[in-house]
Parts: sequence; C-alpha cells; structure tokens
Amino acid sequence: MTTRRAEVLLLTVTILWGGTFALVKDSVDDISPSAFVFLRFALAALMTAVIWPSSWRAMRQPLVGRGLVIGAVYAGGFLLQTIGLTESSASGSAFITSTSVVFVPIVSWLLWKRRISGIHGVSIAVVVLGLGLFTRPDLNGFVVGDVLTLASAGMWGLYIVLLDRWASAEVIRRDEQHALVLLQFLVTVAFSAIGGILTMKTVPTIQIPPQNVLWALGYCSLVATVLATTIQTRYQSYTHPVRAGLIFSIEPISAAILAVFVFQEHWAMHHTIGAIVLFCGVILSDLYSFLRTSSST
Repeated sequence: MTTRRAEVLLLTVTILWGGTFALVKDSVDDISPSAFVFLRFALAALMTAVIWPSSWRAMRQPLVGRGLVIGAVYAGGFLLQTIGLTESSASGSAFITSTSVVFVPIVSWLLWKRRISGIHGVSIAVVVLGLGLFTRPDLNGFVVGDVLTLASAGMWGLYIVLLDRWASAEVIRRDEQHALVLLQFLVTVAFSAIGGILTMKTVPTIQIPPQNVLWALGYCSLVATVLATTIQTRYQSYTHPVRAGLIFSIEPISAAILAVFVFQEHWAMHHTIGAIVLFCGVILSDLYSFLRTSSST
C-alpha cells in the first residue's frame, strides 16, 4: 500500500462520514435519537463481530476497563450529536463537530497538564470567533441543538486523547484494537438503550421504520461506521498523522455540500463566513505542523 493510495482511501472515509449528518437529520424526524443510535450501533456491533471474530478472545483486563471508559465517551459523543441534530442543521452540526480537534489540547492540559502551545491557543481563539459568527447567538439566541453538538465535540476531544494514550499500535495489538472497537459499539448500544428507556413517554410499539430511516441506518452503521472504521484502522498508519488530520478536516465541507445541494438546506451569509473562519481555525495547527515538517525535509 502506497502513501498516495492510503490517503485516497482516507479521503473516501472522510466523504463517507460527511454523508451521515444530512441522513441522520432527515431520520430523527421519524425516530427518536436514542433509538437511531441504538439500531445503528447494534448493526455495527453485529457486523464487527462477524468481520473480526478474534476480537472476543482479546477482551481481557485492562483492555475491558479502558474500553468501557472510551466506550462511554464515544456513546456520549454520538448521543449528544444525534440529539443536537433534532434542532441544528446538518451542515451546522458538521462544522461544530469539527471543532473537536481544538478540544484535544484543552483536554490534555486538564488531564495531564500538558502545556497548550501558542499555535493551539491561536487555533482555539479562531474557532471561538468562527462559532460566534456561524451561530450568531446575538441574533438567534443559543440554540439548544448547537450547544449539545458543541458538548459532543468536547466529548470527541476527550475520546481522541484517550484513544491516543490507550489504543495506539505501540500500546496494544491489532486484535486488541479490534476488540476495543467492538467494545465501543457495545457500550454505545447499552447507553442508547438506557437513554431511550429514561426518556420514554409511552410504551413503544414494534414497527418497521420508514424507508428513509432504513437507508440511513444501513449507510451509517455498515458504510460510515464498520467500513470506514476498518479502512481507517488499517491504512491511517501509511501516512503522517498531520496529513491524516488535514484530510479529515474536509468532513464538514462534504457534509455541507450534501446538505445544501441534495437536501436543500438554506445558508445565510453569516453561516458562510462563520464556516470559513471555523475551518481555518480547525486546520490551523495541523497546517502549521505540516508546513514545518515540509520545510525541514
């Protein structure tokens, strides 16, 4: 596998992820967020268990304990993001979610007292400015969906930090990485089931979801979760992490293109300006690292 081919595959993964926002947004009008997340990751867990049967044998301490913690953060991120989509736009959710990268240095500082570098500080400031321009709370007030999505971005920042410390190739074997993926899916299924029970207002009836929900579930669970996770797990190591980060930053752009041109989502001028500023803030630190690396070679 060459670096170029690996990066093309990672770009494909990024586009696949971008497609989930509009599909989930279209689905949560017909199914509760907890039920959608439950079905999505139940299907993903089933498929993962079939693809990686050895992952069951790799589930032992301390992997299971760490997997439960990472899985809880993973579940929280998806539940908050999906609930947020009931009120946020698909493209707005994608751009706000992309700010998770600036939460990484903040989380690292809070947990392990790692100093926040100057470029990360600038990146955080630019992202805050972009969020203000994009959401315009001075005009629209604080939209609950946007606040929940921002909270999910914080969860993703924590998830990235924990995954880097506990799940890198230097720390655990490949079969243990697969087990960790499966654990995350199973914990998400459990959390979404609990969330659904706690928010249940009436006794649910068993019925086949509408066709748009079935399409979304199939795409999100099998394509954007199992297939994308498999590709990322196998091929991300063939490129530099900074280049991978730059590739992944394209996700909100692909999500916005799909939302605007396929689902006819409306964008005001402040959305466009805010999105540009947000994107610049998100890629700033990675772009800076990439340019420094390129100049030194």
